Amino acid sequence: MSEIGTPGEVTSRAGGDVRDDAAPGPPADPADDGGGHVAGVPPLHVVAPLLVVELAAGVVCWRSTVGDGRAAADDPDRTLEVLLVHRPRYDDWSFPKGKVEPGETLPECAVREAAEETGVRVRLGRPLPTVRYTLPDGRPKEVSFWAGRALPGGNGPARASEVDEAAWLPVRAARKRLTHDGDLVLLDALVAAARERRLLTRPFLVVRHATARPRAADPSVVPWLTVALVRPPAGARSARRSRRQGSAAPPLATLPGSGPG
Repeated sequence: MSEIGTPGEVTSRAGGDVRDDAAPGPPADPADDGGGHVAGVPPLHVVAPLLVVELAAGVVCWRSTVGDGRAAADDPDRTLEVLLVHRPRYDDWSFPKGKVEPGETLPECAVREAAEETGVRVRLGRPLPTVRYTLPDGRPKEVSFWAGRALPGGNGPARASEVDEAAWLPVRAARKRLTHDGDLVLLDALVAAARERRLLTRPFLVVRHATARPRAADPSVVPWLTVALVRPPAGARSARRSRRQGSAAPPLATLPGSGPG
């Protein structure tokens, strides 16, 4: 008489002949509880949400007390001011930022959040370092930042309930007031760009042809030199993505961040 043990294995109780008729299988995991769950490893439906990165965008809003950004290059610590916001929920001072809304691009999100939290309209300039951290529930978050020059006369009412105060501060005072080390990295990057006279920028967009062809058949296209804003590839999913990218181009061209800044 025999009984079946682990998959691919037959054991005998009476010491008789044993014949393995089952197909070989992987060895059983000693930590398997019998239901396909390994001790210490959460099931996929628990892990999967933690792999989705929450995207957000923000702005280091700046203005110069001696003209434009070029004039501030000699001593940005003294001649540049940056805009900080206070969030009573966390009792911290930081830069305007927020989560991306459905159908919104990161630059659109950055401009919107600055206007909602401070009432200031900005013109986006250089990208700054991306801030990454883990949320309390274990999900990763990624915040893309830009330098944003405040537009003259572009102020309006702040509408964000999570911010109770906004303050323009010189760079040195801002360093002392900022709560998080990651924001200090952003501030240092802004000052470095000002010193190198790279704070003011001008946008450059390249829209590729509407018909996709193999690269070998189009030697004039240099992949690393072009940004494929409108290029419908094969497949319905890719086509939908291309339409979304294409529809974002006109709004981006009219954003406050689309001019020199």
